[in-house]
Amino acid sequence: MSHFTKLKTKITDRHCLLKTLENLQYTVEEDSTIRGYNRRTRKGDIVIKTKGEFDVGFIKAKDSSYQILADWYGAEAAIGKNRQVFANEIQKEYAVTKVLTELRKKGYRIRSRYINEVGEIKLLVVKRGWIGQ
Repeated sequence: MSHFTKLKTKITDRHCLLKTLENLQYTVEEDSTIRGYNRRTRKGDIVIKTKGEFDVGFIKAKDSSYQILADWYGAEAAIGKNRQVFANEIQKEYAVTKVLTELRKKGYRIRSRYINEVGEIKLLVVKRGWIGQ
């Protein structure tokens, strides 16, 4: 039997979540309907719209974090990833997006970003106005 399932996250910043989904090239709608099996639906604050019949949504929980909500029966095929791989991808990119946003607010500029051989994201940042290499 198919049903909607929530996955908890530590995501709290709506703007950074939207930027994360944009970076990962998902098609997103705000305040939209999450589609599931047999035309069942749920309300989502942010919804990844797929070409299939199943969507993946984010809903704001009472603790102000965003939970991932989907009917994973079909959502995994629609996004091409299982729920844990998807959640890890979102949370990893969100963490980077959040750090970059905060650094920019404090006057830093990102010189480079790369992923090393073990999958760690490395950033080189410099303070604006800093002279040197």
